[in-house]
Amino acid sequence: MPAQSSCAQSAPVDPDQVPDSCDPDYLDVLNARSYLEGKREMEQAQRIIIKPDSVLEYSCFNESIIQVAVDGGRFSAFGMNTAERPPEFDGTAPPQRVMPNSLGTALSWTVETTLIGFLYSFSHIYGGGTMPLSASPLTTCSAMNIVWAASKCTNFNSNWWVNFEDLDSVDIRSFPIPCNEAGRGTNISAALAAAYPAPLTPAANGGIDMLDPYVQELTGTCSAPGNAPIPTGITAIYEDGTTQAESVCVQPGCYFDGSACVN
Repeated sequence: MPAQSSCAQSAPVDPDQVPDSCDPDYLDVLNARSYLEGKREMEQAQRIIIKPDSVLEYSCFNESIIQVAVDGGRFSAFGMNTAERPPEFDGTAPPQRVMPNSLGTALSWTVETTLIGFLYSFSHIYGGGTMPLSASPLTTCSAMNIVWAASKCTNFNSNWWVNFEDLDSVDIRSFPIPCNEAGRGTNISAALAAAYPAPLTPAANGGIDMLDPYVQELTGTCSAPGNAPIPTGITAIYEDGTTQAESVCVQPGCYFDGSACVN
């Protein structure tokens, strides 16, 4: 090519030939990936942030009711039907924990029964369903301490963070009972397929071009078959007004002479 000064610039393009700036296929990919990201993050939070345990249960309220029945019996409604005092206050009988018509019974009916119904409605076990801890023994009330220590010492569980590929088959929201979300796997599988379309040439549906490593261009001579110049999309305009569509050569040591790759 004759030596001459030049400047490179993009050739003017007819506005009618400019494509839309928003590719709807690409937008579909973004929508699918955002759904997967949001779905996984939400389910991870739902697995970790669970229903708190009952404070009444932690405080062994059933034991408090038993104590009330003993210590507060003299203020109870005992004797409404029999007109008698509780036997244990006369020294004629050993203490009884829950007596008919006693204050303890009233509390059991009004509070404990409601508490039990509340717990059963959640199929309740400690730690929001994560700790199958049995009830505390009557001689101590350590449920809160035991659950606190176990929760504090819980280690990181990598199974709570699943890959997108496993998200449709693994629902980590298993406590206190599985969610059994209708259509969950189908929706996630569809989003997964839309989020990662297979590479094609030319690309389609928001995907990418298939990988071309240009191995053939890295071996052989500059004029070897397949080592054709690759257009850059830039048009060089020389001082004399002539133009040249610029191209590059991948083969090391080769350059574009205006028509072919040479060395």
